Amino acid sequence: ISRRTRGQHLNQTSSHEMTERAVGSSMVDRWLGTNVVAKTDFGIVGKKLGQVMEKATGETANGRENIFKNNKPVLDKNGKQKESSVKANQKIDYNDPELQRQLYDLEWVDFFTGEGDRHGQNLLIKQGKEGTKVTGIDNDMGFTEKNQGVTQGGKDPSKFPKFIDAKLAKRIMANDFTLNNYVKMLEPILPARSLEVAKARFPKVVEHAMKLIKEGKVINAKGENVLESEGKTMEWGSEDLKKEMLEGQNKGGLLEGFWQQQQKEKAQTN
Repeated sequence: ISRRTRGQHLNQTSSHEMTERAVGSSMVDRWLGTNVVAKTDFGIVGKKLGQVMEKATGETANGRENIFKNNKPVLDKNGKQKESSVKANQKIDYNDPELQRQLYDLEWVDFFTGEGDRHGQNLLIKQGKEGTKVTGIDNDMGFTEKNQGVTQGGKDPSKFPKFIDAKLAKRIMANDFTLNNYVKMLEPILPARSLEVAKARFPKVVEHAMKLIKEGKVINAKGENVLESEGKTMEWGSEDLKKEMLEGQNKGGLLEGFWQQQQKEKAQTN
């Protein structure tokens, strides 16, 4: 649906910018080749513009503790109502190499878009015999300025991924991976102020990717060496990487944050 059609012939709702940002985030995911964001496009009901998002399946990385039982509040040992807290999902296996890779890919999509509302309840993780799938949902707070109700995002990245998947690194190094092509893709989709955010973030994100490539922070699937680097390369699911995730200084990343929370709560239970 073209911008002209959206702007002139539809009764847009107050959330139309959120819809455009969600569609833009989905397009960035596809352009990167990561496939970790729910595919989202414009939809029309009557003359109202909205969004259509693919159905995502799986479990959230964490969730709110149930503080009610039989419709009555649960009380603590002092007789006061318990406060709801976010608890880690103990069923998720973070040793899974594919889960590690996809969570990092989602972090990179958010790094490009500046997604300001990513947490353990707006992504779904599915693990099983059919494989592993991570899907980011509610992707409408990317391409925003910090005064638009988000604590991160904006034109200047504030949270930097510590590693990058080898295939994503190779995509970023491709000849067609340019600011001009990025803007050409997003210009028909994003509102003007969001496009300015996208333009400002792109070179800074690419610069950080190149820095990680130079520092050898590129992670391969087991047995692969996508960039044909000299010497041993780190692999998803390896013990070396696990040690970095759980004991290193990698605080705040999606994978590190979820994994560390899960391990901490598991230790407290035991």
